[in-house]
Amino acid sequence: MNYTKIYDNLISSRKTLNRKKKRDGVYYEKHHIIPKCFGGPNTKENLVLLTFKEHFLAHLLLVEMYEGKAKNKMAYSLYRMCGVAKNNKRKIVSSRQYNLARTIFVENFSGSNHPNFGKEVSKDTRDRMSKSNKGKNKGKKHSQDTKNLISENRKGIPNSPKTREKISIALKGKTSPMKGKHHSDIGKANISKATKGLKRGDLTKQRMSESSKGKPKSELHKKHIGDAKRGIKQSPELIEKRAAGVRGEKNGMAGKSLHDVWVEKYGQEEADKRLIAYKEKMSLTFEKKREAKLKERELFHSTFGK
Repeated sequence: MNYTKIYDNLISSRKTLNRKKKRDGVYYEKHHIIPKCFGGPNTKENLVLLTFKEHFLAHLLLVEMYEGKAKNKMAYSLYRMCGVAKNNKRKIVSSRQYNLARTIFVENFSGSNHPNFGKEVSKDTRDRMSKSNKGKNKGKKHSQDTKNLISENRKGIPNSPKTREKISIALKGKTSPMKGKHHSDIGKANISKATKGLKRGDLTKQRMSESSKGKPKSELHKKHIGDAKRGIKQSPELIEKRAAGVRGEKNGMAGKSLHDVWVEKYGQEEADKRLIAYKEKMSLTFEKKREAKLKERELFHSTFGK
């Protein structure tokens, strides 16, 4: 189909009607024959009065006439026609017209067709966008349906390292909203269900290890760990991995006595005191075991004879 010919016929036929902006109560709109974004001037020769329906059709033809970035511009112009200001006399577009304009706009502005595709927004622009949006949603809350929809759309989409870093910086130094609180049984069950079968990455494991270093575990925490691991047999691979981690030079005690380790950690004087206390403890333990064995022997002889 020759869209250029149809467009030219539409413009030339309406030009000959010598329409006036205000006549007989009919609403007309000015249309630039050569679009302004392509250098079309605001002269009488480049303007024509069209009804809204004709104007919409003219822009629809312009979309089909152009290719590439020019087509994107015309698609945006067509979509903008669907926005009606309060003081505008333009009739509200029909659902069919809006759907058509919206579909064309999405097709021509998605992915690599978008003018900002691949471009990084500057910090100055981001700050201005942030400032203009601040307070707009103050006091407003998402409905449960909206929350469910956001949750469903975000499922399976991991945050990029950059996003995770931003979240981390934003939360650093702030008191956790869960401080002093405990998850309900339903909450725990939901977390367990959501994370079951998921494997933690090496980076996550490293962060968890670093964050827990030097922090003593509470008795309740130890009990929970013990209960969770009870009855679970370690795989041969895990046993070998743990053994390899403390074998030879990797073992912090390799070639050292307990006294040597204490000297490094506490100094000579404290190490000597600990060694004396340790020997006394071991001596008492040995004596207790010896006494227990003697009692067992006496009980045996008194029951069954020598």
